[in-house]
Amino acid sequence: MSNYLIPEARKQFLLDNFVEYNFGEDDEGNEIQPSKHVFDSITDPAEIFFIAEHCNWDDGALIPQWIIDSPLCTKAAALIIFWTSAPDEYMELKFGDKIMRYLRPNEVDEEQTSILNLLQKLVQRFEKNDFCDYQINFDFDYWGCTLHVNSPKWSVGQEFFESIDGVEVV
Repeated sequence: MSNYLIPEARKQFLLDNFVEYNFGEDDEGNEIQPSKHVFDSITDPAEIFFIAEHCNWDDGALIPQWIIDSPLCTKAAALIIFWTSAPDEYMELKFGDKIMRYLRPNEVDEEQTSILNLLQKLVQRFEKNDFCDYQINFDFDYWGCTLHVNSPKWSVGQEFFESIDGVEVV
C-alpha cells in the first residue's frame, strides 16, 4: 500500500481552519467561523479526507456537510463522516423529519436536524455512486461498528460495512 504524505505545515493549516475552530475566538472576542472560500480552494481529495478524519462533531455539522457536498469527497471520507456521526441515533427517524429539542419539545433542534439531513445526502451519494474516484484507504475495523437500531426508518448498503483498499493518507 502506498502512502500520500500531506506536509506538516499543510496539515496544521487544515486543522487550524476546519477542526475545533469554535473553541477559539478572534481578536474581537467573536467565535471563529470556518471559511467556505478557503475550503473550496482545496484541490486534493486526500486533504478532504484528512479533514474528515479529524472532524470534531462538537463544531457542528457544517464541515461534515461541506465534505459530503464536495466533488472531492471520496467514499472513504464519506464513510468516516457516516460512522463518526453516531448514525444509530438517527436511523429511527425518517429522512426529512425535524428533530425537536429534548428539553424544549416545541423547538426544532437545528443542529440535530442538519445531521439527519447530512446523512440523507450521504446515503443518496452512495446510491448514485457519486464520489471522487481517488481510492483512499478506509479501515472498517477501525472506524465502523455494528448498528443497533430497534425500528430503522432507513438503511444502508453492504459497502458501509466494508474496508476500502487505497492510499494511506499520512
